[in-house]
Amino acid sequence: MEFKNYQVKEEDTLVGIALKHNMPLSNLLRINKLTENSFIHPGMTLKVIENPPSKPSPSEQPQQEDFCSKLFKVPVHYCTPEGDVKGVLTVTDQLVMFDPCVLEKFYCTVSSAKGKTKELGLHFQACIDLQDMVSCNVIEVPGYDAESPDQDKKRLFFLQVLILRTGKEKRPISDSLPKVNVYFRLSHLDLKGYHMTYQQQKASADYLVSQLKSKTVPKLASSFTYVPFFDCNKSYKRFKEEELRDTCALEYPEFVPCLSHNSEVLKQGMLAQVVSHLPSVLQLRNWELVYSPVLHGSSINVFYKRTEGTGPTVMLVEDQDHHVFGGFASETWKPKKHYYGTGECFVFSFHKGNVMKCYPPTMTNEFYMNANWDFLSMGAKGDSSLFIDKELMNGHSGRSETYDNEVLSSRSDFNIIKLEVWALV
Repeated sequence: MEFKNYQVKEEDTLVGIALKHNMPLSNLLRINKLTENSFIHPGMTLKVIENPPSKPSPSEQPQQEDFCSKLFKVPVHYCTPEGDVKGVLTVTDQLVMFDPCVLEKFYCTVSSAKGKTKELGLHFQACIDLQDMVSCNVIEVPGYDAESPDQDKKRLFFLQVLILRTGKEKRPISDSLPKVNVYFRLSHLDLKGYHMTYQQQKASADYLVSQLKSKTVPKLASSFTYVPFFDCNKSYKRFKEEELRDTCALEYPEFVPCLSHNSEVLKQGMLAQVVSHLPSVLQLRNWELVYSPVLHGSSINVFYKRTEGTGPTVMLVEDQDHHVFGGFASETWKPKKHYYGTGECFVFSFHKGNVMKCYPPTMTNEFYMNANWDFLSMGAKGDSSLFIDKELMNGHSGRSETYDNEVLSSRSDFNIIKLEVWALV
């Protein structure tokens, strides 16, 4: 392998240089004795792989000419533990790249609940090699964005991407379970800075997901994926740390949501445990009680009316033996002829000492949630993890292939004493 010197230009990034010279980012860092946090500047000299020039065949030329037409950009905010970082998501046939909006001296703005800070933009650059993408979905939730002109809708859209690696691994990936979740919040402004309506933003989100899902990328030995901030996927955690699920050594978030009403189901310590398993973009949201038979009547018609447009919800059930269990639905409950939801759905059950057991998807199928005018259910193949009839008074729980759960209730067929559905607002 031969190397040549490359002089860094003003617009260059480490990820961009690696892509330009067809070499993994890890190789570029190793050759130049850099780290992922290293700072580069215009005029700096780096060693890169010298690729021998090859004459493109006639069949390859149209593809190269067509490349720019297949590339498109979407304004987003990268969701990180440090805060949201405004930038642009660039999608090609093989890669998804995030570049932060850089201010003077290569710094970008990081916005959080504590305020705004300036950080080196290099720390927030990310690249996802589409061969590592397992799935992608849009999560629509109630929320406020100062950029939005259509405050009657008050909706936020998050792109969730499940990928197999982060680019930080020291060992090759040995299993095919989804490893991490990466989140981007779609901006209410387009690339030219014009406000988008709710309908325009929803159409943009749907188009982005459809484009990502339509990509067919061959599996290669090397990968360009590098994501500095991410969430470990619940299925991956479960696969790697099964024994921890039955212990009390749970990490609960410091933030405990405010409830719009007193819960008749949740006992001491239960709320924090449920919140700890929610997607990170939803953990800091307060809970609004949108449906309870005691307040609104036992009717599936009323249930659908009350939960319309709520987005993700948490369902809590207490059976005749005062056993508490339920499920997190990543999408609005609505009657459909097919299963829906995303890999963020999960079911759960509380046991002695009010310790929660969480059952995330196994990824063997996509039967996350289903509903019609006769029932609500989560999970399938083998049995339903959670099934509730149209009167919302009786239900059934068994082991499904979707969640590979134990029976959630005190007995397989149960009577519902209390039922609550909470929206995350």
